Amino acid sequence: MDAKKRYCRQAIPITTIVSDVFGKMGISRDTEHRIVFDAWDSIVPPKFKNKCRALSFRNGRFIVEVKSAPLMQELKCFRQSEFVMLLNQEIKFNSNNQSLIVNKIEFKSN
Repeated sequence: MDAKKRYCRQAIPITTIVSDVFGKMGISRDTEHRIVFDAWDSIVPPKFKNKCRALSFRNGRFIVEVKSAPLMQELKCFRQSEFVMLLNQEIKFNSNNQSLIVNKIEFKSN
């Protein structure tokens, strides 16, 4: 039997192709990070700015590092839903990406 001919001698991983397509559409992970991190910077109160730092955003989950244990408890227990709502409003108001949604914020100690 004849071996199947390959048209491309160097196979390209599907993850690379998908990333390139999404990048051309303007919905790459880097773009999502920038949008969410910029929104966080604009909504976080000034008194929290030096105590909180955005770490990661993936699959709707936003992770924020908090330097103070009492502040972390306040954010987790009392202000988490408020920040999710504010983030999503800021993202929709300031970006063209209407499908980007923050579902959950996780506050972690450093």
